[in-house]
Amino acid sequence: MVTLNYNTTADAGTTVEVWAKQAIVDRREASIFEYLKDYSNAIIRQDDEGLRSTYPQPNEGYTMTYQNEGKLIGAGVSGQTSLVGSEEKLRKNSFSYNALFRRHGVAKDKYVQNIDIAEAGYVGKERMLLTEWQGRRKEAWDIARMIAGVNPQNKKYGNGAVGAFASITSSHIVDDDTFTLISKTMTSNNAHPVFFSADQENGNMFGGYVMLIDETVAQDMLTSADFSAFIDTFFQGYGYENPLAKVKYGKKQNLAIIPVAQDDGFGSPLRPSVIVAKDASAINNSANADVQVGLPEFTTSFQDYTPDGKINFTEFLSAYLTASGTTSSGIACKIEKADGTLVTGITVKLGSTNTTYTINIANGSGASYTPEAGDKIVPLSSVVMGMGGQAYISHQSAPMFSVQTEDYGMEQGVGIEVWEGGTVVSNTRGIVNNICLDFVYAS
Repeated sequence: MVTLNYNTTADAGTTVEVWAKQAIVDRREASIFEYLKDYSNAIIRQDDEGLRSTYPQPNEGYTMTYQNEGKLIGAGVSGQTSLVGSEEKLRKNSFSYNALFRRHGVAKDKYVQNIDIAEAGYVGKERMLLTEWQGRRKEAWDIARMIAGVNPQNKKYGNGAVGAFASITSSHIVDDDTFTLISKTMTSNNAHPVFFSADQENGNMFGGYVMLIDETVAQDMLTSADFSAFIDTFFQGYGYENPLAKVKYGKKQNLAIIPVAQDDGFGSPLRPSVIVAKDASAINNSANADVQVGLPEFTTSFQDYTPDGKINFTEFLSAYLTASGTTSSGIACKIEKADGTLVTGITVKLGSTNTTYTINIANGSGASYTPEAGDKIVPLSSVVMGMGGQAYISHQSAPMFSVQTEDYGMEQGVGIEVWEGGTVVSNTRGIVNNICLDFVYAS
């Protein structure tokens, strides 16, 4: 491992490359569930061997590199045959990711008396909210990277019934075909199964794969009597502190079902929705326009709230669009208005002017649509993810707090900062064989 002194001019701004001590072995039994850390709200969390105790400056960064080793498959020799010239070459592959320095903060809009600071634990609530934010963001960043990292041959559409995202119809919902497709794809990829015991006392063991599904899609799935009858409640009865509590819907076939929660009305990386941030001009039928999205501030003037904290509400929509192959054409959506009115025939893609805060709405509803603050735009599709052991490496330093003070040291703001990164694991042929995607219709 390279050792650099950031206090010298020669090494300033250098990117460190760190190699993990332990190789990731191709296709052997593994369990991802030991990385389901409830305290961080992360579905997968693996603190790797190269986790640093001292980090570089934010403008310098570093790279983590891993090596994948394949099993020996050669026939060997027999009898007196010489080994010279018959040796098997080791199959190896390496993959890397760049760690990012992430920060977020909140500020008080007024001063608080000293006695209130002492008694109430000033900015204690803000610290808690920042910790919660970091946990949700980490989970979402990791899932978005998994979606973006899957090879084209492992992206399926409409339960494998169609060959492109644009061909998905309302008949391609989550059903038995979804579970069969994911299970077969994972098995044919020679993906790592996961093993864990749901009943150690009686020796009951689960061996199979994990299925991540957007929670709203999972709820729709459970409304079907057929599904309720065939979902095995193999994992029920575990407390919140047990990682198996994440498998709240049990299993179907050899897939443990883990729901991914919505994030404050903006969907999940598996089904990213957005909210109109401010009123806009009417969009006529067959026309399109950029519309600002984010959190509206409901005042008499409906002032846009998104610039506060530079929050990017379209980051997961971007990953979803890219992964589904619809970056140019967009995705079919519905619009849920505050008064309960439903607008259909809408297609959405990233905005042409400012992709951080705008989306482009194409109106095919047959009538004029007027965007209003609070309108929720929901895709009529979702991605279901199949995942095996050693599918993804998640890296994160211990979160640290920083403070901003004014007026003789009184805290006016508090921030959180963390180094984080992650990458999908590819096998010795460079294929991401432990993750597959199935894009399905979602009502």
